Amino acid sequence: MKVIQLIDTALCKGCGSCVEVCPMDILRIDTISGLAKIAFLQECQTCYQCMVVCPTDAVSVCPRRKKIPMPFNYKMEDDENG
Repeated sequence: MKVIQLIDTALCKGCGSCVEVCPMDILRIDTISGLAKIAFLQECQTCYQCMVVCPTDAVSVCPRRKKIPMPFNYKMEDDENG
C-alpha cells in the first residue's frame, strides 16, 4: 500500500510544514501534543510532499522515496550589465 505510514513523534517538532504542504489536507496538528498527526489516511495520494518538506525526517511514506539532490546550485543574481 502506497500511503503515508508514520509521523515519528520523537522527531516531529510540530512546525506544521507537512500540514501546510499536503494537497489532500490529510494532516493536522494535534491540539494536545502540538505535533503533526495523520487525520485522513484514506485520502493520501502518495505525493511525498509532506516527507520532502519535513525538516526533521519525521514523516514516513511507503514506499520510501529517496531525496534527490539538485543537479547543480542555481543562484539568481541581479544582472545589471545585461
